[in-house]
Amino acid sequence: SNSFAPGFGELACLHLPGQEEYLRVDTGVVQGDEVTVNYDPMIAKIVAHAADRGAACDVLSDALRDVRVAGPATNEIFLRNIVDHPVFRAGAFGTGFIAENLDVLAPVANNTPGSIEALAALAELKRATRDTDASPWSSPGGWRLGDSSSRRINIRVGDERRRYTLEGGTLSRDEKPLSISGHWEDDARFVAVIDGETVPAFVVRHGNDIVVFAGDDRFVVRVDNPLAARRKGAADAGTLFAWMPGVVVAVHVEEGADVAAGAPLLAVEAMKVEHTIRAPSEGRVMKVHFAVGERVTEGEELVSFEAAGAGDRTDKIRGDGLATRRL
Repeated sequence: SNSFAPGFGELACLHLPGQEEYLRVDTGVVQGDEVTVNYDPMIAKIVAHAADRGAACDVLSDALRDVRVAGPATNEIFLRNIVDHPVFRAGAFGTGFIAENLDVLAPVANNTPGSIEALAALAELKRATRDTDASPWSSPGGWRLGDSSSRRINIRVGDERRRYTLEGGTLSRDEKPLSISGHWEDDARFVAVIDGETVPAFVVRHGNDIVVFAGDDRFVVRVDNPLAARRKGAADAGTLFAWMPGVVVAVHVEEGADVAAGAPLLAVEAMKVEHTIRAPSEGRVMKVHFAVGERVTEGEELVSFEAAGAGDRTDKIRGDGLATRRL
């Protein structure tokens, strides 16, 4: 994810395999802890051994399938793809193994299947109706006199917003009924029946994301939040900003400079990685807000940038041309 830049943030969900005779799991964090930029972002180390390489790979692959993390970006699926690769299992690989097989080891994420999206929506709507006690004042079920109750949630898929409605036990997407039902087993496990097939899943809400672990895959379904969209619209209307805390290690431009698309503007070092912030388009640097050696925090404005032809309007850019290199 993000050119293998390390992730940070709260571990909203952390489930690791248990210690076994052929498996050792070392970790220093628990669910709810914060992965910060001040230390190595390693969450856990998993070590497997067995009678031979193939058997040890089997143990490690099964262990990685049992890892569930929500919050910071993680690499357990990438590691599992390495362990399952026949060349790795044969031990017949060189230093170019990852680069030569990157499309297989780290494939571009596919769109979330509609069934998983519906499962996420149903789980979230059902979560909201789980009563904490028998008091009618605590019930969030939406009962009303003379009318049926319903609950709604909007899911954002690219530029499209999809409305899911749960009414009378039936889930609909954009007013079209779906063949899905389900219930919560506990605070994390949700069991759905989709088109007659039982689909067990672990579902975690983290901010505007609903993270679904189903089968061997992890899916992220984004809840449409008008306030977050409004903030993003403002963020897209005037500056480049820091996406994680760090220290400015280079400033490549001066205020008032005209730059071409892709030109390096400045570099921020965070978690042992140098991130080069580049001009998203041809334009002019209006102001550089930090000097070399100064520390920035997440979300701080780095450079005010005016796209060519924007006139009096400044375009706030996230920095889509992010380049990274390991220090």
